[in-house]
Amino acid sequence: MIAPTIGGYATVQPAFNVPVFNATLGYHLREGAHNLTRYDWLQYLTFARSHFNAK
Repeated sequence: MIAPTIGGYATVQPAFNVPVFNATLGYHLREGAHNLTRYDWLQYLTFARSHFNAK
């Protein structure tokens, strides 16, 4: 998902469990306790792959 932006800054808070990625920034907010879960790591890996696999 790409959030609506003005001047490169998001204009709305992304919904829970809906990751937002763009060319330089990745963000997600999930429901639940404050800790690292499998979901968090999957979001990190998705973002990293989009940069390392870019051509």
